[in-house]
Amino acid sequence: PVATTFLTPTDVATGQSTSPSLTCTPVAGADSYQLQLDTLASSTAQPGPTTFDNPQLAEQTSDPAYTVLAAQSLRPGRTYAWRVRAVREGVEGSWSTVRTFSTQTPAPDLLAPAAGAEISTLEPALRWTRVPYASGYALQLSADSVFTRLLAQSATGDTAYIPAGLTHATPYWWRVRAQFPGSLVSGWT
Repeated sequence: PVATTFLTPTDVATGQSTSPSLTCTPVAGADSYQLQLDTLASSTAQPGPTTFDNPQLAEQTSDPAYTVLAAQSLRPGRTYAWRVRAVREGVEGSWSTVRTFSTQTPAPDLLAPAAGAEISTLEPALRWTRVPYASGYALQLSADSVFTRLLAQSATGDTAYIPAGLTHATPYWWRVRAQFPGSLVSGWT
C-alpha cells in the first residue's frame, strides 16, 4: 500500500488533549491502519530508531482517525511520537514519518463559590475539580482581581480550601492551578 500522510495533530503541536484524535489521509484500498505511539524521554528529544521498540500504544483500526481513550493513559505535559501505516490484504505499507505532539497540563475547574457570588459565611469552602495525574494544587486568595494583594497562598493535595480572616461585604478573588510530577504546572484558573 501507498504510505499515508498525517492530518492531525500537526507536527510538534503543543497543548493537545490527553485523549487526542490522531488522523491520517485515507489510503485507497486499505483494509486497516496500524498506529504506534510512544513517549519521548524529554520535550527536546527527537525520535530515533529505537523510539517504537516497545510502544506505549499499538493499535490496528479500520478508520484513518483514531481517538486515544482516557484509559490508555496519555499523561499531561508529556511529548509523544506517533506513526501510522496502511494495511491492504494483509500487506503492511511503509511507516509514515514520525510526528510529535505535547499534551496540555489542564487546569482544574472552579466549583464553588461561583464568580460574583455573595456568600454569608466568613469561612466558605473554596472547591475545584480534581485533575487526572495532578500531584497537588496551588491556591491563591486575593483582595484584587490581578492577584497583587494576596491574602492566602496554599499548596494542598485536596480539592477544597477554607480561608480564615475574611470580612463581610468585601470582594475576594481566588484561583487554583494543578501541579504535576516533574515541576509541571497548569495555568491558573
